[in-house]
Amino acid sequence: MAAEVISIIAAARPDLRVEHIGSTSVPGLPGKGIVDLGTEADAAEIPAVTAAMRDLGFGPQPGPNPWPPTRPMHVGSVIHDGDEFRIHFHVHPRGTGDLAKDLRFRDALRADPALVEGYARIKRGIVEKAGGPLDGVIYQAEKGGWILEVYDRLGIERPANAGGGGPTGEAEPTAPEFDRQGRVKVVDAGMSAHIRSAGTDDVMELARLRWDMQTEEEPSAESYATFVVRFRPFAEAALRSTSWRVWVAEADASLVGNLWLQLVPRVPRPGAGSSPLGYLTNVFVAQAHRNSGLGSRLLDHVVDWSRKHPTSVVVVWPSDEAIQWYRRAGFAPSEALQRSFHDD
Repeated sequence: MAAEVISIIAAARPDLRVEHIGSTSVPGLPGKGIVDLGTEADAAEIPAVTAAMRDLGFGPQPGPNPWPPTRPMHVGSVIHDGDEFRIHFHVHPRGTGDLAKDLRFRDALRADPALVEGYARIKRGIVEKAGGPLDGVIYQAEKGGWILEVYDRLGIERPANAGGGGPTGEAEPTAPEFDRQGRVKVVDAGMSAHIRSAGTDDVMELARLRWDMQTEEEPSAESYATFVVRFRPFAEAALRSTSWRVWVAEADASLVGNLWLQLVPRVPRPGAGSSPLGYLTNVFVAQAHRNSGLGSRLLDHVVDWSRKHPTSVVVVWPSDEAIQWYRRAGFAPSEALQRSFHDD
């Protein structure tokens, strides 16, 4: 996925040599899933590079202590196989040697499994000590001391920290995302929800979202506890199967939206393909996160995944209010017929 983003940047600024750095550039090293990229540019060219990244849709680094405009970090995200990964694009002034330091650190990790294990142990200790959601700036500051010790052992000059919370300048951004045309789409700065695939550990929160969706306008005669007893085995089986894909939006360690896609097999036809149909259902965003673009971000994951996997068509039965929203995402009316048998 780093190569995908690098190619987009290269199309806008072919003069830049962009490198994949950070934890995701080292096989087997755990991290937050942020893809760090780095490049160098002449100081006089950095404003033009920033303008080019804004034209692509990258956003500025948020937070109280960002890198300065003379050494910016541009933020975005990319959807890869249905999952969203954040992007940090560091632009170093040429001549500082800071990118070379990042590359030496990366190459040392790639060459030394013991060094990778030591770094992983430090990261796990920070997470375990936090015992819950971990602020990105605190995370960077706590691991920064170990990184500087490694710099010293490797003979790498310590970087001059102008901001950003540590040697590699990582901070926790509000992530834009790539839209359907391959550009980076800026998301409202107040929305920090992260989209990912759901797992069986999410079942209880998925039950809550389903309950909230169905009872938002009309109370249920069934108790929540009774509903969960029915929902849980269905959801667990669905998430373990290959017939369902479920995406969730997570904010502040809580699920605030979800979307379910069921893959329905088709009977094989002579001389023709038989890719499954996709049935899109249970699309829901919590009230506090509506009108922020989050629903469209969830839908983008379905569209992206369906393009990359053999899915012949995705169908949905939308409410009247949602028809135009689906049409803006490329959905169109069909001539399908249906007959109802049970009103449930």
